Amino acid sequence: MKSKLVMFFAAMLIPFSLLSMALSENLNDLEAYLDQTGLLMILAPLLGCAYFLNKANGQHWQETFLALGVPLSLICAYQGAMLLTFYLNQTDNSIGANSSVMLLAVLYGGVIGAMGYPALHRKQSSKKKHVNKRFIVISLFLVLFATYLSMRTILELNPIGMRVFDFFDISLFLIFGLLISSFLLMNRKERHWSVVVSDAALYGSIITTVLALIYWFRAIGADPDSSMILNPILYASQSMYLGSIIYVITYIASLGADTDDRIDVGKMNWHLIEANAFVLFLAFAPPSIGEFTSSLNGNSVQEEIIEGLTRRLEILER
Repeated sequence: MKSKLVMFFAAMLIPFSLLSMALSENLNDLEAYLDQTGLLMILAPLLGCAYFLNKANGQHWQETFLALGVPLSLICAYQGAMLLTFYLNQTDNSIGANSSVMLLAVLYGGVIGAMGYPALHRKQSSKKKHVNKRFIVISLFLVLFATYLSMRTILELNPIGMRVFDFFDISLFLIFGLLISSFLLMNRKERHWSVVVSDAALYGSIITTVLALIYWFRAIGADPDSSMILNPILYASQSMYLGSIIYVITYIASLGADTDDRIDVGKMNWHLIEANAFVLFLAFAPPSIGEFTSSLNGNSVQEEIIEGLTRRLEILER
């Protein structure tokens, strides 16, 4: 009992460590790091899965936090990314604020995943566990329902004409289906199907993102309109979104299988963060210091020109 309390206390030190930013002279606005809706969208299915998976096979809550914290947060983040691309069709005034809210989901997932860090080094019992597959099914339903509910919620909070079906692209279902089939056929039962499917989902997310970026870069070299820029960003976001959903479903379903060949969640979290950071910061990166100073210099030059023209008008009026 004492060791469990110590472990829980150690895990809680991770989110509380961020409160130390209140002592900073530059980044002490803690309200900027709070998004109650996004946090609820991540924590509700995560806590539910932690409870039901513990009932299913005795899985420790830290194992669930480690495995699902990052992908669930990325699902939430990409809902925001796709919503943002629709915002940009109407106005670009909200890109900064909405991008920060979108990245908060990634922050929450990183903190939650770190709270499950001890699960990486926990020794697995050699004793065969009884698996109650009913709770596995409940966990799957909970994640899918929470994902649908979060989509409905953000659409109701942001009535911009976007529909639930706009979060998906039919071609991505075909691409992921063919890739997963190919990986399974080439595997020849050497690895468990869950490991193969999770690898295929990650590969599919990366390769379709590269295809979207190729289209995007070609548009930059041409005379692009807004759709030529926004459509590839939307497609890449849809790809990462679908890939994360497939991974979460695969992981939960794999817990009901009688096998020792499990998904390496630490490795998968690392690759998911790498791939998603690439997309998010390439598409939604804030202006650099160079761009900021350049804009300031441009504004000062414009002010000098206006002042010069004003003086000339005053001279002509005399």
